[in-house]
Amino acid sequence: MKLPPVSRLLRLGLLLLTATPIVTSAPIKLSARVQKLLAKLTLDEKIGQMSQIDISQIIKKDNSGRAFLDIDNATKYISEYSVGSIFNTPKPTLWTASEWQTNLSLLRTLSFQYQKPPILSAIDTIHGANYITNAILSPQPLNIAASFRPGYANKVARAGAKDSRAAGIPWLFSPILGLGVQPLWSRFYETLGEDPLVVSTMGVEWVNGIQKEGSAACAKHFVGYSDPLTGHDRSPASIPRRWMREYFMEPFRKVVDAGVMTVMESYSEVDGVPMAMNGEYVKTALREEMGFQGVVVTDFEEMGNLVKWHHVAKDMKDAVGLSLKETGIDMSMIPYNVEEFQKSVKNALYEGVISMERINESVARILTLKENLGLLDGGVEGDVEGVGSKSDESNMMTIVKDTIVLAKNNAETLPIKEAFTANILITGPTASSLRYQTGGWTWSWQGDENDGRFSYGKTVARAFVEMNRNAEYACGVDILGHECENDSINEAVSKATGKEYVIVCVGEETYAEKPGDIDDLSLPNGQYELVRRLKETNAKIILVYFGGRPRLLKSMSQNADAIILAFLPGPQGGQALADIITGAHNPSAKLPFTYPRTSTPQLPYYAPVSSKCTLDDGTALPHKKIVPCRPEFPFGWGLSYTQFMYSDLAVSSNTISKGAKVTVSVTVRNVGPMKGSDTVFIFSFDENRRVTPEQKRLRHFATARLDPGESKDLTFNLHIDDLRFVGYEDDRHKVLQHGLKFRLGVGVTTDCRGIDKKNSGLCTDWITVDAGEQYIAECEAACHVWKHTGCGLKEQKCMELCQEEGEKGWGWNYVSCIESVAQGIPNKNHTLLSDRINHLRNSTFKKTVDEIVHSELWHKKVNISISGSLKKLFEPSKPKASCHDMTLLCRNIYATTYKPEILTSVQCVRSALDKRTSLILLGIVYATSLIIAVYLIVVHCCRSCYRCCCKRASLEDEIVLEKDSVELTGLTGVGKGKEENRALS
Repeated sequence: MKLPPVSRLLRLGLLLLTATPIVTSAPIKLSARVQKLLAKLTLDEKIGQMSQIDISQIIKKDNSGRAFLDIDNATKYISEYSVGSIFNTPKPTLWTASEWQTNLSLLRTLSFQYQKPPILSAIDTIHGANYITNAILSPQPLNIAASFRPGYANKVARAGAKDSRAAGIPWLFSPILGLGVQPLWSRFYETLGEDPLVVSTMGVEWVNGIQKEGSAACAKHFVGYSDPLTGHDRSPASIPRRWMREYFMEPFRKVVDAGVMTVMESYSEVDGVPMAMNGEYVKTALREEMGFQGVVVTDFEEMGNLVKWHHVAKDMKDAVGLSLKETGIDMSMIPYNVEEFQKSVKNALYEGVISMERINESVARILTLKENLGLLDGGVEGDVEGVGSKSDESNMMTIVKDTIVLAKNNAETLPIKEAFTANILITGPTASSLRYQTGGWTWSWQGDENDGRFSYGKTVARAFVEMNRNAEYACGVDILGHECENDSINEAVSKATGKEYVIVCVGEETYAEKPGDIDDLSLPNGQYELVRRLKETNAKIILVYFGGRPRLLKSMSQNADAIILAFLPGPQGGQALADIITGAHNPSAKLPFTYPRTSTPQLPYYAPVSSKCTLDDGTALPHKKIVPCRPEFPFGWGLSYTQFMYSDLAVSSNTISKGAKVTVSVTVRNVGPMKGSDTVFIFSFDENRRVTPEQKRLRHFATARLDPGESKDLTFNLHIDDLRFVGYEDDRHKVLQHGLKFRLGVGVTTDCRGIDKKNSGLCTDWITVDAGEQYIAECEAACHVWKHTGCGLKEQKCMELCQEEGEKGWGWNYVSCIESVAQGIPNKNHTLLSDRINHLRNSTFKKTVDEIVHSELWHKKVNISISGSLKKLFEPSKPKASCHDMTLLCRNIYATTYKPEILTSVQCVRSALDKRTSLILLGIVYATSLIIAVYLIVVHCCRSCYRCCCKRASLEDEIVLEKDSVELTGLTGVGKGKEENRALS
């Protein structure tokens, strides 16, 4: 057997001795106060901090049904269970801000009395402080997205946080960052639309708004919850990993970078694995890749749901163990059986499923959150008197008007001329209802049963009747499409006869979450029939839609002269609609999603360019003409009473390279008769790409408000990293494609793939991505890991070494391998790890490598038979071994490649140097052959790891090995542990 030169092995050993463990995320930084408090807490108290219960557990009601704090129960949950948090609102009571503050102050007093960390109160603040009496409600998030004004997201978030904090509630379960791509989903109206850039931008502003008020935002629901296969809430999702990382995870990444304090995992399961136990996403992606160090809380009863909903755990003990072991979850929204949860955590600890360190880590995060919110300093206070103020109401009205979309306006039907005297009929099931124009999560979970608890606001009918003496109201049909008892369709048609305009308000009931499931986007037939019959009167039909998701317009679309998509603007929506219809306000909102035309699943606008449809021309099948799939209205659609024109689209360079930027500029001009606002969209169109490109992709949006004849120059910078995409050979990393060509286009309907005269001035020439002739995505990803590990390899040197290996560098297997190792390594300052490295150096390398090679033990004391599989690991021409094979052999030692400049993944593997494997085992197993055995393992590991983690091993000296099997006598059983068979990739 020909051995590597002694000089190489010596360098190998020296690198081994100086190895530094990989660290991918920074350790939690704790204040002295939190460290002291954490040290004082008992195990039971620590587990208590990880418990979040429903407020109903500490509430009782008086004879009138009014809720108040149950002191006895509250004392029990604090003194015995040390509960860390409560959530929700007392039912059916709705407390004022003062009542909230009074009851929560009592809770804090009890916490201090029993020397427990104060309880943290949390609540779903979806559209304003929707669980506090008299608070001013904002439009639902979908409406805010339709404004395309990130500043509005910040303002409504601050308003909700201000009122919630005044009530003593500093933790807000908001915003939802799921992409609105499944129109059936009952939480569609809680999203910020379908586009990742819009959701990210709005989401960051929402988070900043909440946290500017001294409260904690909660980004939810991580991740993939918004795209259930069936459209039913809490049902499974099947999202390709590529799509997950390309689109769904991006908003969460942005808010983590922006400093969001908490994250909520989701009800959903993705590809069969519930998020409450999904280590790939809720640990690896969120904690390791994104570096999130805040608190992760489950959604409602999700640990328990692992047993009774998802059926992946046999009992609560099993479920809690799975969840805490596999994920980075810190707090369980239990919400009722706190004792069972706490016992299950203890069992998981005593049985070795989780460690005490794991519990301490979560509790440290929770205590840090409480410290940051001011709970450790006393109460959470705010301006109780400012809740529901007239200034809040006025400010919100400005926002509401800019969130309502004018989708159709044939022959300038709108605005209505002579609005105060025109003969108008207002009808339809949502025309006279504040709750239908406000939606779920309003005063109660599903929305109120009537309008009784609204202290302000106007319906459409009331707004017009008060404004116009010739306006009249008729019911027509109810929300289920049934004819109204005393005001039927015939009655509505009779009243409409002779009218100039009929405003028909249609829509859907209030709902939230699972109770809002539907199987069909169609509205009740009675609503379509009402519009059809009214059209026969020859009045101009103005259709207004109130609802939380895009229900199908069908025949209404043809029968209406004007269509307004109001969605859920809130109690001020009626007056806002009146102002828009009469021209007092010029609409500017745009659709933040693609509005479907049929119940066939509608893909978002950024669907693959290969997504095409056949034209149904009304003839019998087959239909052979292939056309782009046609929605009812495209993403970004929205009309105004004025017109805008784009010109002078230009870029600073037709090449975009690393470290540089391309400045994009365009001029927008108001060429119409009225002052108005326009949202300018810039899309990219890839010529071709290794992964099928999107039809187009939004790169920038901005709103300009212009007087008639006024113009404005808009600019933005496009960076090369904006053009990354999840690659075709690996579905976990965003990469560049050197030489990729793309165009930029301005305008919603512009298509820069097939430029014609209409679009010629709205598209740029081809722009080329210059990632560098030597760019190799695999090398970039690998060197990114090394850059953040602390193992000492400089990024530039890493790139050079990787690029020497050829077209694929070290390969994606190598990247996967070192990332997997990196994610399991203790922090740099882990003293136990440092001690073991020193022990290994002192006990194993007392002799030089040269002495080891020439010792008699080499020839006499070790029984070796050489295998073809070992030769496969060493020979460059053979297929690379799996990371699993490498792990089984190399997990008990640090190793390095034969290139002294680079440290391989196994060098930083924890294995025998981790907390559970003692190197003493190496000393007591066949002491006479220890040095030789270690030498052989080093040799084997080096080649095995390098072949596993790199594309090929680059050897200067050929190692000739024979066939058959290999046995390293004396090492059987060394280092076996619970993780021995876990592959690194």
